[in-house]
Amino acid sequence: MHLFYFYYFLGGYLIGSIPFAFLLTKRKHGIDIRNAGSGNVGARNVYEVTLDKRTGVIVLLLDLLKGLVPVLLMEILHSNIDALPWLAFGIVLGHCYPIWLGWHGGRGLATTAGIMLLISPVAILLWLLAYFLSSKIRPQVHLNSMIALLVVAVALVSVPDAWLARSSPSSLDPPIIREGVLFLLVVLFSRHIVPVWQYARTINPTK
Repeated sequence: MHLFYFYYFLGGYLIGSIPFAFLLTKRKHGIDIRNAGSGNVGARNVYEVTLDKRTGVIVLLLDLLKGLVPVLLMEILHSNIDALPWLAFGIVLGHCYPIWLGWHGGRGLATTAGIMLLISPVAILLWLLAYFLSSKIRPQVHLNSMIALLVVAVALVSVPDAWLARSSPSSLDPPIIREGVLFLLVVLFSRHIVPVWQYARTINPTK
């Protein structure tokens, strides 16, 4: 990794690790979101624990902007654009594993969506479609998310570069788009492995 790639990754990580869900829930409701509900430091758990739609929506928007704004600025400035996958990777990794909270973060979907709006919005639509269809077969949020992520990954490596370029509002070259999105998918996938394993054990408990 070139040194300036590392700087972008580190900067992205520090931005992504700002724990909006933890800070807002602690300040407004006096709750440590890590010890409530699912323990996930994200908008969905904030809403389920507090039943406060406003706080949940604010957290959702802040997490989304956490991904969108840095990538948008990098796109506008067109500064070292080849390092964008590392910036995006750092942002999502920071959100999922923030150093300030002992590596206990969110699942990264909102932050990734903010990034994907500028890199590959079609991938968001494909994820939503795959999630919806899989939930009709077996409604389990983590399993459905993993299936949807795999569908997006397969589609991403299968489509021609020309189509990938046309479907992206950014000025990134297709290989950079593919690399960046795959980085993000790997992080998101990792956040669902343990919940799906726990779900599988409830279906087939060890005797």
